[in-house]
Amino acid sequence: MYIRIGNLPPDTTVEAIREIVGDSPEFQDIKVSDSGNAENVIAFLQVDTTHAGAAAIAEAINDTFYKERRLNAFAMTLMNE
Repeated sequence: MYIRIGNLPPDTTVEAIREIVGDSPEFQDIKVSDSGNAENVIAFLQVDTTHAGAAAIAEAINDTFYKERRLNAFAMTLMNE
């Protein structure tokens, strides 16, 4: 499962995402991308949990603030999983 986190500021790093989501053995990998829009960085957090678990984590992140930006987050399933 993956969680997509959007509306991150341009200087966002993998370490910054770890600050936002905390540390958990469920978090397996983090990718950060500004492809297409450097002012709206997107992160993909790979989690080892069910869709319901990923949705609960995403809900906890959604509408929180990071560097004066309201984050949006949702759980997603990729076709090759």
